[in-house]
Amino acid sequence: MTNHHRRAALKMVAAGVAISMLPMFWAPRAQAATTSTVSVAAVPGLPTSFMRGVDVSTVLAEEASGVVYKNAAGQATDIFQLLANAGVNYVRVRIWNNPFNAQGQGYGAGNCTVSTAIAIGLRAKAYGMKLLADFHYSDFWADPSKYAAPKAWASMTESAKEQALYDYTLSSVKAIESAGVSLGMVQVGNETTVGVAGVTGSNMYKMLAKGASAVRAADPNVLVAIHVTDPENGNYASIAANLQSAGVNYDVFLSSYYPYWHGTTANLTSQLSAVASQYGKKVGVAETSWAYTFNDPDGGNVITSTSGATAYPISTQGQASEVRDVIAAVNAVPNGKGIGVFYWEPAWLAVPGTSTQQQTAWLTNGSGWATPYAAGYAPDAPSTAQGSQWDNQALFAADGTASDALNVFNYVYTGSGTPTAPATNLLTNPSFEQSTMTPWVFHWNKAQGSINTRANQPADAHDGSYIINVWNSSAMDFYVEQTVTGLAPGKYTATAAVQGNTGYNDSIWLYLKDGTTSAAVTSGTQAVLNGYGSWQLPQVTSIEIDSGTATIGMSVKLDAQGWAAIDDFRLTKAS
Repeated sequence: MTNHHRRAALKMVAAGVAISMLPMFWAPRAQAATTSTVSVAAVPGLPTSFMRGVDVSTVLAEEASGVVYKNAAGQATDIFQLLANAGVNYVRVRIWNNPFNAQGQGYGAGNCTVSTAIAIGLRAKAYGMKLLADFHYSDFWADPSKYAAPKAWASMTESAKEQALYDYTLSSVKAIESAGVSLGMVQVGNETTVGVAGVTGSNMYKMLAKGASAVRAADPNVLVAIHVTDPENGNYASIAANLQSAGVNYDVFLSSYYPYWHGTTANLTSQLSAVASQYGKKVGVAETSWAYTFNDPDGGNVITSTSGATAYPISTQGQASEVRDVIAAVNAVPNGKGIGVFYWEPAWLAVPGTSTQQQTAWLTNGSGWATPYAAGYAPDAPSTAQGSQWDNQALFAADGTASDALNVFNYVYTGSGTPTAPATNLLTNPSFEQSTMTPWVFHWNKAQGSINTRANQPADAHDGSYIINVWNSSAMDFYVEQTVTGLAPGKYTATAAVQGNTGYNDSIWLYLKDGTTSAAVTSGTQAVLNGYGSWQLPQVTSIEIDSGTATIGMSVKLDAQGWAAIDDFRLTKAS
């Protein structure tokens, strides 16, 4: 990812990964058009061998920090099964030489080492996916704005660095393959437009040549990739010429492509086609992404409402369209030279918990962008640990549920069909965006205290900007409900969204009743709070409404100091 346009850092050294032998999934799966919520046209002539990849470098740190990945039904599921089912056949993992300070404290962003790549690669292999190993040849982020040599190489001469890079690459590739990972491609450097391991200019290409030759020596069957960025500058053919002049023996020319900064997909196709036709190289995209929301549950995102993100809608549909267009642009390179596209960090979510718990996770597990432990190595190391900064570009919702945009890797073969129109929400003011809470009614079994019945807190909202913000210095007990009249007889479904901190004896129930109620209801579907940012989506289904009147509500009991956000009620007719 191009840091001169954005970024800064994450952690985790893997150990003891259990692998269950599961079927080898690689072929695209047909999806029922009626289940899709995004519209994606199939890409004509897309080969089944096309690399449909995702960079999941932070996934171990995320899991260690309490992130749980779920299928569309909200069931906890191994993320690699979710990826495989969605049509992903490759994973990408960045590799830093030593992303730790002298005390062994991690710099963040996954603290990704060879061990991390092995652990992730083995889990991916169990679901039929190959690994793209992304060597940065640095101890932390490397891109056109920074490319510091690893600490151990800092004082070396350039010739000594070349040998160190060769030896490190050779031993690392051998270690990955000896562990049993299905290694398909190795990236010799990350976004190497300007420098590698502190070396710039023509000597940079000598470093890349050494890395490429090391991969060849370790396994001549593994693809060797060079990764650059900024296709909008129109100089990819010149870069390829420099690589050829320097004798860099590589197979694949990879580009980053983010629509925020990198021009059009038509230009991307043109730049890659020039490299493919003039130098005979395979080509692809190593990194791309798009945002689905501007919400920010952990403080600070790379892409915000002021970033000028206008190429696609800020939505899951926008994400699906962007990925489909990038895949089509690479596939449009003549003679089958366009071989793959990788989405950057679709699973890097805001970790659950209070801000204090998040800080602890970022520091301990490296699940955030960067930690203060990088001070002394990275010039832009933060004074306090940072969160994801990428969660609003994930292909998973904030609570870990896979979005339909993830299925684009299947839809590019099958098409998703026209999205099914969502059922009409029969509630008035369902997420409290109107100027008052009307027609919602509160019933207080204990004093209202400091509970805010309509709080403008977009960062904590599931839909829109307003929530019911539940907190009190003493124990709280209330219910909030809305009565709807004039309903046709039949079965109805109710849903809502709630998040909050754990450990406060929460008893939270979503209910739907035929007729009106006059007392708190503790039946229906219970929502168990699971920490900040982990939205629970209780649902009450198939309730017969014969009277023409229904009452939907939520009953809330919490101990003193408990907190919850309630939002996004829905009432729909099922039959």
